[in-house]
Amino acid sequence: QLPGYSRGNIPPGSSLVLERWRDTHSGKRYLRVYFQAQSLDDLRRLQTPDSQHPLLRQEWHQAGCRTTAVGTLCPYQAALTALGRNIDPQSAPAVEMVLP
Repeated sequence: QLPGYSRGNIPPGSSLVLERWRDTHSGKRYLRVYFQAQSLDDLRRLQTPDSQHPLLRQEWHQAGCRTTAVGTLCPYQAALTALGRNIDPQSAPAVEMVLP
């Protein structure tokens, strides 16, 4: 939930971002998940997001995640499993992807 917004209110122009990361030393994969949107005040002023008016951001985390310089990274498979428990399988078609 972002500051200034009611619970369950999805801001216009908001985005749910999923980033895949890999530790180059260990080869372990991680997922970073966050939700971002403009503040209500910035939307009212038609303010373009920039360094002075950044997007509001809320990172998702669960047990096993760690805070890093790039954000909260969660073990890849554990994060997918946790996210999958909250998604209606009828609303998401199957997608196959081969990871290198």
